Amino acid sequence: MKMIKKAIVVLLTVVIALSASVVALAADFTPSVQNKPEPEIIPPKVEAPDDKDYIAHIIDSNNKVVEFVEINHLVLTSAANANSSDKIPSDAKEDLKEAYSQLSSKDVEISKISPQLESLIKAKYGEESSSNNLVIRDLFDISLVHHEDVDALSVEGNRLVLTLKLGIEADKDVYAIQMNPTTKEWELVAGIVNNNDGTVTIELTKEGALAILVLGANFFAPSTGDNSVSVYIWLVIAAASVIGLAVILVLKLKNKSTN
Repeated sequence: MKMIKKAIVVLLTVVIALSASVVALAADFTPSVQNKPEPEIIPPKVEAPDDKDYIAHIIDSNNKVVEFVEINHLVLTSAANANSSDKIPSDAKEDLKEAYSQLSSKDVEISKISPQLESLIKAKYGEESSSNNLVIRDLFDISLVHHEDVDALSVEGNRLVLTLKLGIEADKDVYAIQMNPTTKEWELVAGIVNNNDGTVTIELTKEGALAILVLGANFFAPSTGDNSVSVYIWLVIAAASVIGLAVILVLKLKNKSTN
């Protein structure tokens, strides 16, 4: 009898855990984002004009370097440090907090907040695929705090180039969307490359909150991510059925012992 009661307790624990998993999976948002520090920036490999410490550079439409960004002229702030950082500009801080609020919502649909990314995913993987099955693994703000860098990036066709150590596996597809500081809409970042050494090189036309996305574990399933949640619901139902059978068995054994 004691063994059966213990089994019931274990099964109840499994049901609770699986139920929690259903809620967590619905968002496709890596929970660790809220605890991640800023990624490390790898200095550019292009030749600099002097011995200063440069952390990034700005190129024009012909891919020519027009400005080198010094290490203290670029501020990277993770979602985890949005409130505590005293370096991020106040307006960028509010945008980053808003970006986190949007992307961490359990009802978030990447296909709706970034139709550009949705179109790209369907074009690359087929019409049955969806950006809703991508996982948001990083979220941080990129701000330039020196007027010369800001002016250089504001020129049409110019892009800020920086390499980040994100620890993404080699040959893994990676995507990025950025919140436009003016319109507050999410735009696709076309220039992002997995360097296959744990780093990613990104070209940005503006500052702002940036989200890094990768393929989810269920990305190549026959249908959208919603069915991944259904699988867990069925597991919960199955576990509940087992518990029900165990309860019936306990009652029968109890009735036999009383007879």
